[in-house]
Amino acid sequence: MVSGFEADRTSFRSQGVRRSLVWVLSLCFALVALREAGAAPPLDDQAALRKPVDAISAAGGLLVANQESHSLSFLNAPLKQVEWESPLGSSPVALVSLGNTVGVLDFQDHLLRVVAVDPTGLRTIGQAETVRWPVAIVALTETRLAVAGLWSRQIQFLERSNSSDQWTEAGVLRLPFNPRCLLPIGEGRLLVGDAFRGRLAVIDTTGPRIESIREIHAHNIHGLVLSPDGESVYLTHQLLDERAATTHENVSLGILLSNLVRRIPLDALRDPGVNLESVSFRYFLGRTLEGAADPNGLAFAADGTLWVALGGTNELCEVSADGIEIRRHPAGTRPTRVLRRGDEIVTLDTLGDSLSIHRPGSAALDTVPLGPQRELSRAELGERLFYNGRLSLESWMSCNSCHPDGHTHGLVADTASDGGFGNPKRTLSLLGTRDANPWAWNGQFRELHEQVRQSVTSSMQGPPVKPAQEIDLVSFLHTLRPPPPVDEVSGPEDAAQIERGRILFGKLGCAGCHIPPVTYTIDSVFDVGMPDERGQAKFNPPTLRGVSQRDRLFHDNRAASLESVLDEFGHQLPRPLDRDERSDLLRFLRSL
Repeated sequence: MVSGFEADRTSFRSQGVRRSLVWVLSLCFALVALREAGAAPPLDDQAALRKPVDAISAAGGLLVANQESHSLSFLNAPLKQVEWESPLGSSPVALVSLGNTVGVLDFQDHLLRVVAVDPTGLRTIGQAETVRWPVAIVALTETRLAVAGLWSRQIQFLERSNSSDQWTEAGVLRLPFNPRCLLPIGEGRLLVGDAFRGRLAVIDTTGPRIESIREIHAHNIHGLVLSPDGESVYLTHQLLDERAATTHENVSLGILLSNLVRRIPLDALRDPGVNLESVSFRYFLGRTLEGAADPNGLAFAADGTLWVALGGTNELCEVSADGIEIRRHPAGTRPTRVLRRGDEIVTLDTLGDSLSIHRPGSAALDTVPLGPQRELSRAELGERLFYNGRLSLESWMSCNSCHPDGHTHGLVADTASDGGFGNPKRTLSLLGTRDANPWAWNGQFRELHEQVRQSVTSSMQGPPVKPAQEIDLVSFLHTLRPPPPVDEVSGPEDAAQIERGRILFGKLGCAGCHIPPVTYTIDSVFDVGMPDERGQAKFNPPTLRGVSQRDRLFHDNRAASLESVLDEFGHQLPRPLDRDERSDLLRFLRSL
């Protein structure tokens, strides 16, 4: 017999079960209703701008880093569609295999994130601080990594702790250039490629120490790879003739600027005494009527042919083993990275948000979208134009060819932007250019639109720019911020020195032409006592924002450093500086 209390309790339990069942059913119906009403779809189904920049094999498939959408995409084998897309960090730019895990380099957060990947998703299991602005990472051994810091001009070494996924700093080297490409070349050596000019550094990683730095005639170095026999290094780059005028003939014949692959014997790279120019072999990718703007990544196929991404023409270039036969294949919008997966060649189409899959010996091309792409803004349309070689005569160059990622190769070019030929000028960075009016070294362009029009139709010998294209390009240029200083403020004493330099900058009258605190330039031209070859003496003062990221200075590159500007030329100084003043002023300038 059940007591009254127990009967009441049984009744209460029954009601509770019914309420729970009703709640669960209601939740299910609500979720279905939300889905039908347009609840957020999986990330890979959402319209976005992804910008794939790197990929590696992982968990039996392919893992792709999307810089713009701050996400990773995973494609199972065969590469037919995206299985999942997961958000990660602020700006994933490079991937490295860590055995059972993957390292993801974050450009904005200055971090290495360690993630576990499987066909259903990923999880973060650790992270480590990197040097500022990391852009490349390679594994030297199972327990040692190297990271390149673009704007910090550093190579950092990380070591794994006790076979765990915790990585700690084991050393940092400062370079005299901005590194971008890394390649281990055996015998404890690491090859480092210059992001903007043509310098190659060989680092002894056991020290670590810089073993050699040599410069080849090159800029825009990309895609360092070892040859299949392990005897040579192949790299892509561009080559500018600094004395060739930007005429129709010089552009059309590839005299002004050429695009090529260079092969350098490994023994020569390891020997600091070897002149690399004398032992290099060069494969020119362009020809008359068919330029090959902006060669990017490269990879060898199983049959020994070399495949090169042409970012400016949206093509993949197939180079025979002897370098004699060159064929073109279509790819997506701005292919940058090239990977070999078995018998397939895969390119990352950075501005097309897709993968292009080629099978050597077949004309077939498979395009795999990483997800729907949203409508592009004017600035994003301008970005596509900026990297488009077809804006120039016969696709020999793009805006990016002389302004890598908006910066500069630092070389001089003989354009007509200063009124004529015969007086080449240093190519200015476009980072922060929206606030650098007027434009051109002689200040002749009052509007950025005018400079864009002149650059495309004269310097690049391209067709007339349509008004919409002009607006799009200028919109993109307005998004480019000045580069950060090489060194960040390290503490109170450093901050105090910068402040002393700032005060001295004003007292010496430097602010008369480089007006602080925003632009550090002026809307005018001045005679600074350095006439060019045609007698032109009045020049437009360039902004000092990001001046620490410039290797040479003045309109003709005559100054090799900021120290040279002060010591050798005494540029516009009303009096000599003592040692402390010089040090304070230099530190202030390098803080901008």
